[in-house]
Amino acid sequence: NSSAQPIVLFISNERKTFRNTNTVNYDFKKLLKNDSHHLTALAGHELIKIKSTVDTDEVRFYPKLFTADQAFNLSTQGTPFSTDKFRNADDILLSYFARVNYDFEGKYLASATFRADGSSKFSEGNRWGYFPSAALAWRISSESFMESTHSWLDDLKIRASYGTAGNNNIPSDQTRTIWSGGTSPNTGWINNVNSFWTTGSSMTNPDLKWETTYTRNFGLDFTLLNGKLSGTVEYYWNTTKDLLLEFPVSGVGYSTQYRNIGETENRGWEVTLNWNPINKKNYGLSWVLMLVSIKIK
Repeated sequence: NSSAQPIVLFISNERKTFRNTNTVNYDFKKLLKNDSHHLTALAGHELIKIKSTVDTDEVRFYPKLFTADQAFNLSTQGTPFSTDKFRNADDILLSYFARVNYDFEGKYLASATFRADGSSKFSEGNRWGYFPSAALAWRISSESFMESTHSWLDDLKIRASYGTAGNNNIPSDQTRTIWSGGTSPNTGWINNVNSFWTTGSSMTNPDLKWETTYTRNFGLDFTLLNGKLSGTVEYYWNTTKDLLLEFPVSGVGYSTQYRNIGETENRGWEVTLNWNPINKKNYGLSWVLMLVSIKIK
């Protein structure tokens, strides 16, 4: 401070997380009379609740010769300057999800998933986000017209997928005004009262909603020469919309505001090769080669 005397800041953070997950799985093999068909399903529910508090205390005007250890251990030798006790709003995430997997003779594969996520970080009208996904695959190597390749081709599969995922990674209390109290004995704010209430430096935004990422993948997987050579060739295309960003504002009495602004996109090719020339019981030798081409927009 201005008199060049030591200042100590004590900050205590407390965070408690409660998580409850329930899932049920079912295999339909008893209902499907034909062994060529395989169908499984999963459904579930999850609740995550996070409570957090921050206690900040500042002590000033220690003797100038005090070291850091002395200041922390002998806090009564300084003058209490300010106290700020802040309890964040509970961060609650309620989710429902389901998945279905189907394959026919191990050659034709399909998968579908769906998530419904509700977050307390958003206002009631934007609280829920819905995120479907689906994937298809064809194991070409299992087809009868590929029998002539079995001497050198172990597995060949093409696949395609489309999916969505949500992001709510922002601090709580961004959609409504939250007041916090503090004290500053050396400053009189109103009528010489040195305790105060403040909304902080961030402006609220009741229109915030889920940030959503859309993914598309098209791939080819292969295994050759009795497992010695394997790899993938994949094209991916990802788009993220309604980005949750802290945006600077001016002239309104606040510094920043969280908003859904902007869009990002990245796409490209990824090639991975695995070569395992030696695979013995007690030792082995393998190489991995990865080539990635990315275009960002």
